[in-house]
Parts: sequence; structure tokens; C-alpha cells
Amino acid sequence: MKALCKCNKQIESSFSSKEKMYFFYCQDCKIGGKGKTEKEALEQFQQAITAATSVIDNLPAPASKDKFLSWVSVNNSALVANSATFVDKPETSHMIQKNAKYILQADFKNAWNTPEGRQSIVDAFGEALYFGATLPEMGSIVPFKDIVEFIPAVSAFQFALTSGKSAPFSEIHIDPLYSADIYEMSRNDGSFHFEIKKMGFPRGDIIGIVVQAKDIESGKMVGEAYDEKRLMEKAKQHSVSYRYYLQDMELLKKAQAEGKDFIQKTPTWKVYERDITNPYANADKPEMLKKLAGKSFLYPFMKVRNAKAVAGEWKEDDKLDTPITILNNSIDKIQQDIKDADFKIEDEPEKKPEEQPVREKKTKPAEKEKPDLFDGDSL
Repeated sequence: MKALCKCNKQIESSFSSKEKMYFFYCQDCKIGGKGKTEKEALEQFQQAITAATSVIDNLPAPASKDKFLSWVSVNNSALVANSATFVDKPETSHMIQKNAKYILQADFKNAWNTPEGRQSIVDAFGEALYFGATLPEMGSIVPFKDIVEFIPAVSAFQFALTSGKSAPFSEIHIDPLYSADIYEMSRNDGSFHFEIKKMGFPRGDIIGIVVQAKDIESGKMVGEAYDEKRLMEKAKQHSVSYRYYLQDMELLKKAQAEGKDFIQKTPTWKVYERDITNPYANADKPEMLKKLAGKSFLYPFMKVRNAKAVAGEWKEDDKLDTPITILNNSIDKIQQDIKDADFKIEDEPEKKPEEQPVREKKTKPAEKEKPDLFDGDSL
């Protein structure tokens, strides 16, 4: 049996004699599904694709900070669809309220003033919702000059994959490893082992990040070690702040070749070398690498868990709270809480036909299945 992945690649089913399970897995997209039959595996694979494509990355950003709440209201269906589906209904509403308020009250420096900055705010907002992370307790949206990036705390990973029904793990650890540390690391019979025998002090240079998680069903530790070079290659592809840093440095080199010592961003905005910040340097580097390693290892599990819970967040009862109801209640609450802040909230603009939110289709609940343990990076 074959299945079509979101990248339009035909994926053929395989059978694991060890697990006695069928599975589909796309190496390019790092998306998979498995089951006792090919049909079950196909359903899980299709649900994983749905979860992977329900993010809000491609939504146009709001035109300015004071239009942010109107933007949230217009795009309510996409925002709710992007939220962690394993979070209960009241908590979903609270999370959206809290994170929108956090964004409006945060100092994002120049991010609101440029198209790429506003888009980075949208991306960071959506990523926090996907994690089910309330801000700032479970992470922060950090400005890097004219863009921002969501930095999840370890607690965000722990909540997303160790809380609630059908959680795949009972514990998660994300540990930085330094050159002066003495450690022991091995993988045996499907179980991952890592232990720092002695911490060096001073610790030395950071040489990598180790991610470990305890699988509830098997009781085994699963994990991966990411060396610093491997993570920096990932940063070039997937870190918004690092990509803009590299882009600005390249533009500065071209400007210097022309006899200038600055980049002309706008007619009135000059950027000098001292203004260009490397987010993966100095004290920020360990936390940024932890984020990359955590996402690389844990995103496949999050995709599968979100896919399985798509129909579980809004359970059938006498009075369903629809995505629109949840968001409208959230907007009303935010406006009430922050009406005295130093920005104005405009009335929601009249929606054009192309801006009307697409109604979400209810998905059939997936049967309880063993957590996906595909050993691939999602970044």
C-alpha cells in the first residue's frame, strides 16, 4: 500500500517484524504513522500530515501593533487549529488570552516596524500555541533587533509530551554538554543511556546537547545526542534569528566592498556591524542550542500526539464550544483586561470574502495507539 505525503512524495508501507506493526514514514518531512494493520497505519499517517500542516506560518502578519487583536479575531479558526489539541477547552481559551496579552505588552524593539519582524511575531505566537505553552511561564518571545523568536522552556516540552491522557513520556531531560565534563553515553537494545559522571568547572565550551525521554509504554529511555556543529547547521536552516543574522552579515560584507560601513535598511535606518547580533553567541548559545535539539528530537512525537487529539479537544457534548466561540470570548477578555494599556484596540474590520475563516471539519477520533518512536529529526 502507498500513501501520498504533504510533499507529494509517494510513501510505501513497511512492516516491522520486531514490533509487528505496519508503518508509513516520510524521511523528508519527518512524518509517520503506524498501526497493527496497513489501514490503521495509513489513518495515523494522514492524521500526522493534518497536524503538521495546521500551523499558521503562512498567515499574513498584522499591519501594526494596534491592529494585532483585530488580526487575531479575523484569523481565529487558524489560531485555534494551530493550538495544542491535547489542551482542554477552557485552557485553550486561557492560553490564547494570556499569550496575546503577553505579545501586546512585550518590548519587541523594532520588530513591529518591519514586514519580516511582524511575520516573526506571528510565527512565534503560532509556535507557542502549538506547544500549548503559556507565556512567559513556559517560554519567551525574544527580540533579536528587528525580528523575534519563540524560545520554549524545558517545561514547555515537558507539558506538551508528559501531561494529560495519551502522553507518550513520563519525563524529559534536555542537558547541555561541555568540553570539561566527564560523561558516559550509550545505546543498547533500544534504550538510550546518558550520564554526566563529573561536571567540569569551569565547564569549558559547549560541545553538544543531549535529549532524553522515558517512554511510558515500554519504560525505556529514548534519546539522541546532538553535537554543536550539527546544531549550528540546523540553525542555518530553521532559526529565524540566525538566518537574519547571516543575511545581515552578508549584506554588510557587500556594503564594505563598496566602501560603506553600514547597511541601508530603509531611507532613514542604517545598520552598523555593532547593531548585528548573533543569537548563537556568548551566554545565549546554550539556551538556543537546547531549543534546537529539543525541537529536533521531540517534534515528531508532538505531531503524532496532536494528530491523535484533533477530535479530542472539542468533545461531543450538549453544547459545543466552536473555535470561533472560544476566540471571541478570548478577544472580549483581552480587551477588558488591557483597555488602560498604552495602545488602542480598534474595532474588528469588516471581513472581505477572502478573509472569512474556513470552517474546520471534525475529524474522527483516532484509536489509542502506541506513541510514535520514529528516530528522525523534524527540523
